[in-house]
Amino acid sequence: MYKRTLPLFVLLILLLAACTEAQEDAAEDFGEATENAVATELAEFRTATNAALAEADQELNEIEANLEGLDDAAREEYMETVAELREERAQLNAELEQMEYATEQEWREARAAYREEMMEFDREMDELRYQTIETKEEFEQAVEARAAELGREIEQMEARMDQVGEAMQAEYNETLEELRQERQEMATRMEQLENATEEEWREMKNDMATYLAGVGTHLRHAALEIERAFDPEGDLD
Repeated sequence: MYKRTLPLFVLLILLLAACTEAQEDAAEDFGEATENAVATELAEFRTATNAALAEADQELNEIEANLEGLDDAAREEYMETVAELREERAQLNAELEQMEYATEQEWREARAAYREEMMEFDREMDELRYQTIETKEEFEQAVEARAAELGREIEQMEARMDQVGEAMQAEYNETLEELRQERQEMATRMEQLENATEEEWREMKNDMATYLAGVGTHLRHAALEIERAFDPEGDLD
């Protein structure tokens, strides 16, 4: 009996070994594919982020140059903000460099946190941009541009409403409703700005700048909601 079952036993061992080897090869191939995919994503993310940071550098240089015509007190206050933003920009760059050797899980987690940091940096850049506009006419043009941006985002979300996955429907609807309310608030503030005198505009400018920067943050979050809603793999943050 023992002699008859030995060949079957040996065959079973060989088959198990072959299966294990095939599984190991498949796992290795999958690991390499995943690593390559993460490396590609990270490279694309770094390219886009570096372009955004370079654009921020250029804008900070332009803002700094435009501050030369202000009185000393105002110029000093804005220069402090410029310096703080340059420090934040350097920190963002350092964090981006550290992502190069991250694992897939580390990269996913780091990407989500980094996006939030970039959004806050963009908000602060927006606020400074609006604060340093020198004429009411230019400010009105900047507000109109932001209002148009808000309108386009709402139209885009409304056009894609029927395509949203069921799991994302409630969150997507909530974001869309927030943007619609934002549009109403924007219309009210634009009317106030249009009717304001030069002196009244000067007094309301900083508050309006903070508000408009916040609208920009809402728009960036809305763009992420669209990205998540239409991500078939569900792996975007």
